[in-house]
Amino acid sequence: MPQFDLDALDAVVISHAHLDHCGFLPFLFKYGYDGPVYCSAPTSSLMTLLQLDYLDVANKQGFMPPYSQKEVRDTVMHTIPLRYGSVTDIAPDIRLTLHNSGHILGSSLIHLHIGEGLHNLVYTGDYKYGKSMLLEPAVSMFPRAETIITESTYGAPEDIMPTRAEAEQSITKIINETLDREGKVLIPVPAVGRAQEIMLVIDDYMRRGLLKEAPVFVEGMISEATAIHTAYPEYLAKGVRNSILYEGINPFQSDYFTIVEHPSAREEIVDGDQCIILATSGMLEGGPVIDYFKRLAGDKRNTIISNV
Repeated sequence: MPQFDLDALDAVVISHAHLDHCGFLPFLFKYGYDGPVYCSAPTSSLMTLLQLDYLDVANKQGFMPPYSQKEVRDTVMHTIPLRYGSVTDIAPDIRLTLHNSGHILGSSLIHLHIGEGLHNLVYTGDYKYGKSMLLEPAVSMFPRAETIITESTYGAPEDIMPTRAEAEQSITKIINETLDREGKVLIPVPAVGRAQEIMLVIDDYMRRGLLKEAPVFVEGMISEATAIHTAYPEYLAKGVRNSILYEGINPFQSDYFTIVEHPSAREEIVDGDQCIILATSGMLEGGPVIDYFKRLAGDKRNTIISNV
């Protein structure tokens, strides 16, 4: 089998910032890649945040990552951020256009126009057609597409997701029941995407009186990722975008939310009154959520809401 030839690589295109799609990118620069990386502007910022966080976690857990901060900096220096809909030549006879995929901030469907346009390839990455509070649905119309490479997670016939309304009603019901018995709600969340969506739901439902008011404590890398969302309001759903740009209201900075600045604050939160806690990591494999889980698990009044 022939070896992968870095010298023959014209460009790298990143669909979105989750590490299973961009986490190994700095490794290419470690071994000599010196070409461009194309992605949306928000993806560039989030990608750097998550890659550096990965290195930090590796250092704390005592394992050797395959690259260092130097390679992450090299990646940043070679990254060319693009806007949705702009057409860019990335190689001889190949033109790239990115479109919203509705998955996380800046996530992109990748359209490649090859040659004289006789062949058009669409790589979806992760995508979502359902509208959410955070993002508009994925683009679904292309002038031409001869080949589609698609993500297929949750694509089996039995993978029927609840409707948006059902999901919001379910999480609201669970939170209200827990707060009514003076318990605490722990919600493990990925720092990018899911955390911001849940923050918007909680803020909206509390403001409308459908969710019992209680302090919401936010810990982990969520605040850094949320700041990047605020920096790119044009990539958010219309309602949130208009709220930030034209009404001067940032729902991510709601009075309901308190950022936990230091682990020393956890004891007071756990010993305090009923509340909601959003903490990373979303898959319960590490991060501050593990400490909260250990502290809260022994009290039957408390609830953990996972896979939201």
